[in-house]
Amino acid sequence: LPNLHVAHSMTTVDRVRVENGLTGKGIKVGILDTGIDYTHPALGGCFGNGCRVAYGYDLVGDSYGG
Repeated sequence: LPNLHVAHSMTTVDRVRVENGLTGKGIKVGILDTGIDYTHPALGGCFGNGCRVAYGYDLVGDSYGG
């Protein structure tokens, strides 16, 4: 990710890492969204155990019409 350092600087994540020694290791993040493309390479390209997107639930099903 070529611009990740820019995002870290803009959000001060770089300072949190340096000043507090926090890396995020072991942290799980929950997101409630209308949907994500878990097949995208940035999200690991897969879904389930061992993937970056490990859990999910379809609250709408196949009847979603946009």
